Amino acid sequence: MKAFLHICLAGFTLSASAPAAEPTPEEWKKLWEQDKQAVKTGVCQVHHTSMPATTVPIHYGLVRPDPKGPTEAERIRLFPHARKFQLGGCCPIPDETTATIPVCDSCVKAEAAWLAARKVSRPASPKK
Repeated sequence: MKAFLHICLAGFTLSASAPAAEPTPEEWKKLWEQDKQAVKTGVCQVHHTSMPATTVPIHYGLVRPDPKGPTEAERIRLFPHARKFQLGGCCPIPDETTATIPVCDSCVKAEAAWLAARKVSRPASPKK
């Protein structure tokens, strides 16, 4: 029971009503290091599956997060490689319209299930 409470308090539960707890700075560092390693190896750190290199569009400018969508903490913990676009920053580079990134099919399915459970529709591309 104590372990279950610890996991719940750490924000690792999938609750439709409450978002995951914000990671501490140490947890963020660990999560980002795991993410960098996954990109380097091509193996998803959450699902432990191979991630094919996928060509995706680059979106430039301010991309606003969907308030009904997952938080960045939920995204990196549950489906870190589900995005089918690359953020390019504020200044567009005319010759760079696509990027090749690893996309995890299991992450894509997990994100779709997360959104469906909350009755959130996802646009084809992010809002700017």
